[in-house]
Amino acid sequence: MALIRMNSQWILHLLVLLFGMSAWLSINSIYVQLPILSLSAPESWNLASYIVIIIQVSCLFPLIYSIVRYWKREITDKIESVLIVFLLILDIIGLLLSTFTYSIQTTIGGTQHSLWLFISILILCIPCTMADVLFMPLIGRLGSPSFITTFYVGMGVGALLPSALSFAQGVNGSSFNFSYSIFIYIICVFVLISLAAYFGILYTERRISREEKVSSNQPTDITNEGVSSLQSIILPITVSLVASSFQNAVIPAILPYATQPFESSIYSLSTNLFVLTNPVFCFIQHFFSFSSTLRLSLLSLVAALPTFFLLLLSVVPLSIPSAFLPISSALSAGLLSLLRTAGASRLAHSPHPKALFYCGFATQFGSFVGAITVFLLANLFHIFISS
Repeated sequence: MALIRMNSQWILHLLVLLFGMSAWLSINSIYVQLPILSLSAPESWNLASYIVIIIQVSCLFPLIYSIVRYWKREITDKIESVLIVFLLILDIIGLLLSTFTYSIQTTIGGTQHSLWLFISILILCIPCTMADVLFMPLIGRLGSPSFITTFYVGMGVGALLPSALSFAQGVNGSSFNFSYSIFIYIICVFVLISLAAYFGILYTERRISREEKVSSNQPTDITNEGVSSLQSIILPITVSLVASSFQNAVIPAILPYATQPFESSIYSLSTNLFVLTNPVFCFIQHFFSFSSTLRLSLLSLVAALPTFFLLLLSVVPLSIPSAFLPISSALSAGLLSLLRTAGASRLAHSPHPKALFYCGFATQFGSFVGAITVFLLANLFHIFISS
């Protein structure tokens, strides 16, 4: 019986990983395809900043969901399962639409824009932004905080897969082994796998006894810190907000500017490594916890170093070896991912019933603030390097 329960736990971890893969899979896929999309997009180098803004416009939907959930919890509880299925299907629809619209240009105010591509991206962004407030509380109810770490690893896999696929596509070269459309078709298959994993979670969850859920939630160093409930929530939520702002909005938007003085292959490599390192660093939390106050603070300082170095390069063209760009990009993404995972893991141990929901909301709010800030700096104040 114990062996069966252990196997059920491992199966559930695998299903959570595959389900978490879909959280930001589509957006990550668009980012690694920017070198191809930029060839036909009239926005050129500014395409990344436009996409970041589109992502944040889609944050209106999780905001509406959050308001409804706060006032009418019984409604969101009833529609949760159907809503998740609908969102994953909507994700596939948005991806497929982008294969038809990425080369279409529309004149707006005398200027050419990729309007229909932007609409397609908006559609696929809605499930991604909803994932933070919808998926995370679901995983938190599975009974063990370790599932939160697995969920973040799955989100990292959702970054690794499109990166690995883009390498096979040959994005770093002058020609491509297969088209943008074929790339998206493969990504759609991954989304379908996540949908199947979600059904598996619903089925497997019923087979795990309530006693096992309670026993798997073992005390950690967090509960021994002697900090108040309020303190244990504020710090990780703040960390999630700031880290999400840089990882989801700021760095993806400024990478084209930071890499512009170098060869185009540096931009492609930096973009791929930025999303490739996520699962590796997230997985560290399973073996070594960074969730204590001291470790979260130290990790924040370490993550700030490569992150602000990239910000500096996007403003000031420095004469440095080109290898510094992809290395800094990989370290920034990995450390920020580990920081978010550690913060969410701490919240999973919190006695506050809405801690993980607040974490998801903070993730979206931080991304929104970062996106608006970068867009204004890039398109209104023009502080970044321009060609």
